[in-house]
Amino acid sequence: MLRLFGRLPLRARHIIVGWTSPAYRIGTVAVIRHEGRILLARHSYRNGWGLPGGMIGWSEEPEDTIVREMAEEVSLSVTIVGRPVAMHRREPRRIEYFYDLRLDGCTPQDAHPSSPEIEEVRWFEATELPRLERDDSISFDALDEIFSRD
Repeated sequence: MLRLFGRLPLRARHIIVGWTSPAYRIGTVAVIRHEGRILLARHSYRNGWGLPGGMIGWSEEPEDTIVREMAEEVSLSVTIVGRPVAMHRREPRRIEYFYDLRLDGCTPQDAHPSSPEIEEVRWFEATELPRLERDDSISFDALDEIFSRD
């Protein structure tokens, strides 16, 4: 089978590999905590509350993405604390890096929607989070891992 595949024109091999390979999007997710509270956002294209974040751009490092996204979406300057928690979603096919972040030179009151993607931001007690959008189990698994580091 591999010999037959190797005899195909290069373009045909690329098409076959594209059809048979999983396509994943890679994103970053922010876990911003301050004095026992966590920042959540209501996105304009989803239902419910969720953690802010964004997709990694071409040739962009995940660490740069999360810092950029927080400035663009919620007007916050943040610092990364520790290593990210990587989570895999089968549907939609996605890999997400959850970053533990702290405010850097700003206050919780500085958080506000600064992108059409975000309708509202609010700080919630970490022990009393509302139901999160999408697949709650992935987000809560990542939160549990980040919170356990304290």
